[in-house]
Amino acid sequence: MQPMEAVVFGLVVYNMAIIAEILRAGLAALPKGQAEAALAVGMTRWQTLLSVELPQAVRTMTPSLIAQLVVLLKDSSLGFIIGYPELLKSIQNNTQYFGQQYAVALFAVGAAVYLALNISLSQLAIRIQRRGSKRSAGTIDTKGAAAELPAGAVVLDPGGGRNV
Repeated sequence: MQPMEAVVFGLVVYNMAIIAEILRAGLAALPKGQAEAALAVGMTRWQTLLSVELPQAVRTMTPSLIAQLVVLLKDSSLGFIIGYPELLKSIQNNTQYFGQQYAVALFAVGAAVYLALNISLSQLAIRIQRRGSKRSAGTIDTKGAAAELPAGAVVLDPGGGRNV
């Protein structure tokens, strides 16, 4: 097995186990009434999962999933242990080639690359989280909804009276 294949295989197996647990926890956190309501209107179990449960669960799981992607990015540097020439290994090789006087500069560039990737991934997570929280915080306009009712419809107001 080539070093690249070994790194990818190890990281995929490890991170998919964690991502599967995040998905399981996100789906388990949903109220049971969501699935029951979808099944009551005639949706199949797969339709319920894909159309009702997963969209809601993904909103709550997004921070954990993005955090796991950050961990995956950091774990990729462990590839140098089996000889895969990733960023850290390239910095070490360049330090040996150019000499120790450039070691600090080369490691500073490597740190900047890791920081740039991790900060951009974290900013992406924040942006996605804000977008998801704005969608879930939507309110229903009951006055506008009443205007769309057909003529002669009976609407109960909160005070218990009837409006026609």
